[in-house]
Amino acid sequence: MVVFFLVQIEKDLLGYPKVYSGEINSPDYLTFVKNNNVALVTDLGPHNFRTLTTMGKLLAIGVVNPDDSTATEKFETELKTFALNGPSEVTEKYLFAVMDGKQWHKFVRQFGVESENLPDIFILNEEDRKFWQDSTINGLPAFFEAMEAGEIESRKREGRKGMGTLEVILDVFVSNLPYSALALSFIIAAFFALFIFGGDDDDLIEQMNAANEKQAKSKADVKGKKESAGEKDSKVEGKKEQ
Repeated sequence: MVVFFLVQIEKDLLGYPKVYSGEINSPDYLTFVKNNNVALVTDLGPHNFRTLTTMGKLLAIGVVNPDDSTATEKFETELKTFALNGPSEVTEKYLFAVMDGKQWHKFVRQFGVESENLPDIFILNEEDRKFWQDSTINGLPAFFEAMEAGEIESRKREGRKGMGTLEVILDVFVSNLPYSALALSFIIAAFFALFIFGGDDDDLIEQMNAANEKQAKSKADVKGKKESAGEKDSKVEGKKEQ
């Protein structure tokens, strides 16, 4: 008898595999794959922002300063511990991620996160453009307890006010995926087509004419050499006859 099962194993969590042993052709199988296709705590960036914010769960985003390695490592360990061992009725509502608050400081500022207060955390509901944040609460367990108790009020995103050009482009891009990616692919394809096949027609004609002249000259040189060789052969034969 052959038994099929699916296991999700994460590099730093080898002792905590997630196993699916139900029917392979069941809708539960696809649900398991969808819900476990991300890490326990994901590094958040432009490449996966849209994916994580459209998976049907609230996104708990820890914002860190990579330059402060000690505080960052401690915070990430605490976040992983809570995501793994926190109350299941709480943790199952969220996807967990960390974000570089130094690189994207203007982007996270719209969620009330300031560079001088890192590490920090906020909860995002991107589809409703709502977030929850309170830097006065110490410790992740206390923060999530306050969330469950409704003690942290939701706020609307401030939009792109105060964001730099790069952050605005990022926000527009991820907010319009997959259409923005499709448009970008067409732009790149058009650029390379212009680079390879484009150019001024007059320049192309001049290049073709130059090539033709070079080829004609080469043929004339070859013909001249053959005629010269033929004349020499005739002279040699004439001498033999004498």
